[in-house]
Amino acid sequence: MGLESIMSPEEIRSMYLKKREGRNFSAIIMGLYGSGKTTLIGTSPRPLLIDSFDPKGTVVIEQLYWDEIESGNILIRPWWADDHVRPSAYKEWAHQWDNDVKTGFYNKLGTYAIDSMTFFVEALANQVSRNTFIKRGGDSKIEPGELEISDYKTIYNSLKMHVKISSDFQCHFLTTAHLVIDKHETTGEMIAELDLFKGLKSKLPALFTEKYVMDNSGSEHKLLTRNKKWFRASSQLGAGNKLLPEEEPNIRKILDKVGLPSGDKPSLFII
Repeated sequence: MGLESIMSPEEIRSMYLKKREGRNFSAIIMGLYGSGKTTLIGTSPRPLLIDSFDPKGTVVIEQLYWDEIESGNILIRPWWADDHVRPSAYKEWAHQWDNDVKTGFYNKLGTYAIDSMTFFVEALANQVSRNTFIKRGGDSKIEPGELEISDYKTIYNSLKMHVKISSDFQCHFLTTAHLVIDKHETTGEMIAELDLFKGLKSKLPALFTEKYVMDNSGSEHKLLTRNKKWFRASSQLGAGNKLLPEEEPNIRKILDKVGLPSGDKPSLFII
């Protein structure tokens, strides 16, 4: 490598500051079933696009924001119907997602959300299993809907690619994931784990700087940004006490506290 390719301190600084200008918010919102994860998505900047894999999971959005659904400020794409024998949801979603990435559609949004990763991964796994079954000519001992060891790596690599690219859109990116409470297999301690394949329980949160938990165990719903009891939460943007351990579940207010844009972008529809 020639000396002419070495970056100067000024070039390094300029490169970082330019990259920082487009900062957005990328978070995984975890919680027990019915804890208010989807409701939290509704507090995000508009236009808001929700790719919903959770069967009827957006009913609460319909109840709270039907006028905005009608106006187009909130868009919902349902990917609920899937079959482990002849899956289609992930394949159809991936085709649409790829096209939207190429056209820059997501950059026009205020927020893009996948609700929830628990069911998204299920759809992805169904498709990977089906692809493996077809590749083996139907002679595999593994039936459609079941996974081979090699399939898990394919699932994780696909998931990582989608999350990393989505996190780099010029809009905020949220995803939800369901938690279940169980005993730790070695310590016996009660912990809340993601309702996912074992290998993804730790790998999925690692793809996000913001790992929040919706807690509805008290009289009021709270958004946890730090560990509490069996819940595991953390925030890099909240460093320096910008965020309290327990925050009001409101994405716009979180954005204001960490110094990120919380306003809406122009409507996608001609008014």
